[in-house]
Order: sequence, then C-alpha cells, then structure tokens
Amino acid sequence: AGNVSNNEEKKQDLRFTVDKTAPTLTTAGIENNRIYNAATGVLDMIVNDNIMVDQVKLYLNKKELQTWEREEIKDALGEIQSNVPGSNSRQDITIAIKDIAGNENQYEISNFLITQNKWIQFYNNKKAVVGTIGGAGIMLAVVCMVLLARGRKSKKVAGE
Repeated sequence: AGNVSNNEEKKQDLRFTVDKTAPTLTTAGIENNRIYNAATGVLDMIVNDNIMVDQVKLYLNKKELQTWEREEIKDALGEIQSNVPGSNSRQDITIAIKDIAGNENQYEISNFLITQNKWIQFYNNKKAVVGTIGGAGIMLAVVCMVLLARGRKSKKVAGE
C-alpha cells in the first residue's frame, strides 16, 4: 500500500514538555483575619505557571464570584483583580487555579470582614472589646473607691 511513516522523512525534532508543577498565586489587598473599613475590598492577584495558566476561579463564601480564562489571564500578564463586596459578617475566599496541563492549586483567604458599619467593626475587634470592658471596669472601681472614701469622710465629720 506504500503507507510507511517514520520520523526520518521530515528530519524534525519532536519536543514536548511534561508539566507536573501546579500554578502559583500571590495576593494583596485582602488578608486572613483582617477588618477593612470599606464598602468593597479589592483583591489583587498574580498567577504564575511554568507553562500557562488555563483558568482562575474566585469563590466568595463558597459561591462563584468571578472566573478568568486563559486569554484574559495571558492578556493581563497574569495580574488580575477582583472587587469583593462588603458584608456585615466575616467572609472567606477560595481561589482555584488550573494550568493547561490540568495541574490545580487552591488558595484560601479566610475570616476577613469588609464593612463600613462601625458597630460591626468594633464588635468584631476583640482587642477593642476587651480594652473597652477592661477600661470600664477600672473606671467603675475608681468611682466606687471615691464614693467609699467620701462616705467614710462624711461619717468621720458627723462623728466628731
């Protein structure tokens, strides 16, 4: 039949890459366990892979918020950004990254709060709450001591 094939006819090298390395992520703007006084937070991300990132998905409180595909990521040179809506309760972000070889990686930013509500910010700031309670306790003790001292002084004056 004459259908013979080999790699010597074209005299070309065959090159391929075995990619077992998961893509990486660097974030800025939102951190674990932080409180932000804003209506919206901005999360900056830099995604890298030794060959090419295929997709990035951002989940807010386990619900998909935003997805970037290969061309968007490539056009942005791996530097992508998302606006994260505020809430009066603490939130969690999960970022899932996949490269073109199918390697995946996942990153989490947890327990952060984005709100302009001052009461919610105060209530969620343990140091401020403990400091306020401690300060109020000290003030109450001082007031009691002053009142007791005045009461004793009044009894002495009346007894003389």
